[in-house]
Amino acid sequence: MLAPCDDPRETGGPDDPAQKTPGTRVLVLSDQPLISDAVRTALRSQGLDAVGATITPGPVGRAQLARLEQLAPSVLLVVSELTRESRLAAARAVIEGLHLPTVVLATTEDEALWGAVLESGASTVLPASVSLDEVVAVLTAAERGTPLLAPHHRRALIEAWRRAVRTRDELG
Repeated sequence: MLAPCDDPRETGGPDDPAQKTPGTRVLVLSDQPLISDAVRTALRSQGLDAVGATITPGPVGRAQLARLEQLAPSVLLVVSELTRESRLAAARAVIEGLHLPTVVLATTEDEALWGAVLESGASTVLPASVSLDEVVAVLTAAERGTPLLAPHHRRALIEAWRRAVRTRDELG
């Protein structure tokens, strides 16, 4: 289930930093409402128009994706630990369903899990240890379509994911 964390009444007038970057609208998606709210607020403090939503781990339906599309994002920021299978599945479903430039901010540095979201169409994955300035720069680059990973590095991460899936399947 998706729950918007954004109240349109929170958007201020012309002095609101969120109003100073026309055209860019970041959808911050997390399975933890507080994280979504905090990241959305931080991005707004940097002049980005950001809206937030939470998603419960597990299957994501077409109706849920449609509600996210109504927020009219131009770029997606997924904040997730990725280590729980249901959270990874939800993140992958949203990335695949929205077809937006996507940055994943992950609390894990497991290359196989990073490969999973890259295989689903994410533009790049960042460790949660990066600075807010780095997140803003990468979101801006992702929205512009700038390649964010060297092709060989992207392939290596995706292959790490595929090996992990094969191993899991072999072990039954």
